[in-house]
Amino acid sequence: MGFRSVVVMAVLGLCSVAARAQLYLITGSPSPKSPGGYVSTMFPVERDGSVGKVQNLVTGSIGTDWISASQDLRLAVLAPRALDQELVVVDFDKAAVVKRCRKPNMGMALIEQWLLDLPGGTPAYVDYLALGNRGELRAMSLDPAVSCDQSFGIISPSDVKYLVASGSAGVAGVGGYDYLRAGIEKDGTLSRFFPHGVGKAYFDYQVPAEFLRDLMHPSPFIIANNKRVTMLSLIDYDRPESFRLLAFRKSDKTWHRLPAMGEGTDDERAFGEYIAVAGAIRRQTGVGLESQGKSEWRTADSPTGPSMAALFHDSRFIFPGRLYLYDVAAERLYTIDTHQGDSEILLVEDGVVYYRASDRLYSATITDKGLTPGRLLATSDVIRDAHWAFIKH
Repeated sequence: MGFRSVVVMAVLGLCSVAARAQLYLITGSPSPKSPGGYVSTMFPVERDGSVGKVQNLVTGSIGTDWISASQDLRLAVLAPRALDQELVVVDFDKAAVVKRCRKPNMGMALIEQWLLDLPGGTPAYVDYLALGNRGELRAMSLDPAVSCDQSFGIISPSDVKYLVASGSAGVAGVGGYDYLRAGIEKDGTLSRFFPHGVGKAYFDYQVPAEFLRDLMHPSPFIIANNKRVTMLSLIDYDRPESFRLLAFRKSDKTWHRLPAMGEGTDDERAFGEYIAVAGAIRRQTGVGLESQGKSEWRTADSPTGPSMAALFHDSRFIFPGRLYLYDVAAERLYTIDTHQGDSEILLVEDGVVYYRASDRLYSATITDKGLTPGRLLATSDVIRDAHWAFIKH
């Protein structure tokens, strides 16, 4: 079945989206293991359970190298694998590409990239570039009203504290990530040192000593940062079992350690005050186990994504088909049993969780009693490669 296949089975259920709202999905697989690229597309899921017109954002001959989507900024940015191709900016409120710009060639290697919400409400895409002893942070304004030739400029490392990140999309590394490797100062302040003469960034967050005292060499990553939550992962690589997730709740400026979920986790994301993770078991401790739902996995590459059978085979984790959602505000944990390793939460908005299991899209409502049973919204081959979602209001 081709990636533009129509729905083969659907149950009406998009009534959970407001009457004038429209749910959209974005596909993309910035897999560094693949020598080729994959098409990144955007398409609506209609109320009758059908998949609407599929729009190409980045073509398959090029493919995407990095994708980040922000519900706060109401946009997504797709960076192509070919450096001479255009960055793509998608506006959620228009459900359309509003800007395409080609990066200027600075003769340096790309090390990392992020989204920032700079002072004055100026969203920007930023490359950390380096070559030899030279490095720089080059930003591109995401404002469609600013022409491409006026959009690029060098920023200070201190601006990196305005990071906007959502975490890791997909499972088994299929969707990429937008998190940032950080450091911890002696007083617990989060920081990031940029070599090659660039400088150092300091974030407005201090990790309490109680979360660090058993870590001899803590290695932190800022997994997500939005208006409500900062999510941090911590590990001492000499002790893999020391891995933990921390959430900084911005409403009262308090730190919280995510509760134990009964198994390991991977592919952490944040949607406002909600943190979504996939259950994962390290392969060396899961002898005799395998990820769930193997009969449904795609066994060959498609135009929009890689073979999931191959990715699961190579993954250091086994995925049992359980998704977890932690409400940082209410300090409450929810579990979704999909019985499918190839599953993930795509969006949490207005009290509704949207998640994917293989080629099927579901929704569940958050209530005082827990999550309602999953409601099937649509089934289509293209949903397999959808790792981001948004609602056009």
